[in-house]
Amino acid sequence: MNRYLTLRIFFFLGVQSTQLALGQSEQKQNLITSFSIIDANGIDSLTLAISTKEDVIEKYGLNYKVDSFAITKFGPYHSNLPDSVKYKHIIIQSISYPKIGIRFYFEANKKTLLALSVQKPFKAKTRDNLVLGKSSFNDIDSVHGKSAWVLPEHYIAKEIDGITFSAKKGKWPNSNKSESKMLKRSIEEISIGSIGRN
Repeated sequence: MNRYLTLRIFFFLGVQSTQLALGQSEQKQNLITSFSIIDANGIDSLTLAISTKEDVIEKYGLNYKVDSFAITKFGPYHSNLPDSVKYKHIIIQSISYPKIGIRFYFEANKKTLLALSVQKPFKAKTRDNLVLGKSSFNDIDSVHGKSAWVLPEHYIAKEIDGITFSAKKGKWPNSNKSESKMLKRSIEEISIGSIGRN
């Protein structure tokens, strides 16, 4: 066979193969129209401490973004201990699918899933029917009883049975009247697992 023709066929098949893989990836993401069930153990078929990066990519496709960041875990404290024992720096790698609103976290040197979070437009709800982007913090208290706020720097949150429900903080209430407004806020993110905890 003519070498030029062989190269043309190889190139064509390579392009077709790449387009097919990307097409299948987009198709997987477009198929996510029904609600996924999230609980403290995982979401759908993906489970914390069991599922791998390969499992994530198999389910959601190749159209993902990878980021890395460092966290510090605090070990046993004693003035005589070296800093390498008191403080442990860990690299976290995230695999995110911005178009569908889901992110997975892994320790860089470990294979299994550490944590995950979902935001709109992802369709997720808990087993007690708290719905991402629809249910409010008031709904959380109605289902589980009144609970305390968790206050990271930029978010308001409530943590129930290993699931964290959060929204951007905005102006934190300084009275019962303004807290009632905060309770009406809808859930903007649902996350499970822990990053940076011992």
